[in-house]
Amino acid sequence: MVDIVTRVNNVVNGFVWGPFGLALLLCTGLWLSVRTGFFQFRRMGYWLKHTIGAIFTNKDVTAHTSKEDMAISQFQSMCTALAGTIGTGNIVGVATAIVSGGPGAIFWMWVMALLGMMTSFAENVLGVYYRRKNEKGEWSGGAMYYLTDGLGAKPGCRAVGRVLAVLFACFCILASFGIGNMSQINSIAGNMNAAFHVPYLATGLALMVVTAFIVIGGLKRVAAVPRPWRKARFTVKQPDGSRLIGTGEQPAGRGVTTKNCDEEETSHDRNDRNQKSGGTGRLYDR
Repeated sequence: MVDIVTRVNNVVNGFVWGPFGLALLLCTGLWLSVRTGFFQFRRMGYWLKHTIGAIFTNKDVTAHTSKEDMAISQFQSMCTALAGTIGTGNIVGVATAIVSGGPGAIFWMWVMALLGMMTSFAENVLGVYYRRKNEKGEWSGGAMYYLTDGLGAKPGCRAVGRVLAVLFACFCILASFGIGNMSQINSIAGNMNAAFHVPYLATGLALMVVTAFIVIGGLKRVAAVPRPWRKARFTVKQPDGSRLIGTGEQPAGRGVTTKNCDEEETSHDRNDRNQKSGGTGRLYDR
């Protein structure tokens, strides 16, 4: 049984990573580059301004979405995409290519990256164009949708689109166990054991718990970043002229007068705060 699996794996690897597969990737990127007028070079200033540049110039890009909103922000989407692409191929793969093919491998990686970015561009454009909202109000998209609704809408291609969509989903599941999990966890566990003598099982269990905590929470949990809070002492004026003074974790920008908690608190303020808060010493303007 093991021999059969090994032979099938060798045949698939020889096809996917052989001359035919590499030529297909290269030609696809070249064809998309020609059809778009080499968009990645011609409009480099435009997409740099609206991607990396927008992080520093447009607050809406990095703004977090509300809890009620089922979507994620542009910056969260970018970080989620980068988290899924940086790792096995970009770090381990580059080192393996240089060791196997020598310094010349760097040149071909540059060529494939410059042309291959148009393949990624086309995937993202089609994913956004054919995405849809489910019954929970969440956006759903990806190759499964544009293969079904895009390619499947062409005359005589409905069955082909559905079959390719199912195959893509199945291959993604298989790849998630191989490239997405096993190789990366094996690298982490091996390095932790070599550097700190941490048992392989302990590293695997820790990664399993952390991954489960993130994945079970859905896309919002994956892309979530802790909301900025600041600890402050704040004063609220009452209509009768009296003051309410409180300390604690207060969301920024709530329109109350705040002071740094490191400042010295007078005995009058402390007694006034304790009296109005019932002795707890914590008042919040919600």
